[in-house]
Amino acid sequence: MDIVFLIPFCTALILAAVTDQRTGQIPPFIVGYILFLAIIQTENIIEIIYKMTQGIAIFLPLFLLFFLTGKLGGGDIKLIFAVTLCLGWETTLKGLFIACIAVLVLQSREKGKGIAFGPYLAPGFMMMAFFSALN
Repeated sequence: MDIVFLIPFCTALILAAVTDQRTGQIPPFIVGYILFLAIIQTENIIEIIYKMTQGIAIFLPLFLLFFLTGKLGGGDIKLIFAVTLCLGWETTLKGLFIACIAVLVLQSREKGKGIAFGPYLAPGFMMMAFFSALN
């Protein structure tokens, strides 16, 4: 990811995290904005198709997890797909790993309470975006 796109990308992730924490949902316009950033930063149509294939490869298992268990929100899955188009699959998986570790460490063990995953995804993705921009 180019350094120019870091500010709008991180702003969108912060907005998604705050909205998810307050309402339990990630609005589609935030995901659409991240998709827009992904499209304008790509250089050609082949790269867009390649990144979409990566996004689908990450999206499908998460969608199955959502469909079968109901433990992961649809907005979280769409956000992960959009971030994959921006960062690529390797960087997205690293950010997702950071988010999962954060949930395990920081989230209380209360049963029956849903977890807003957006506030954990955003910092993980932002850290990985900064690291990938530095390379």
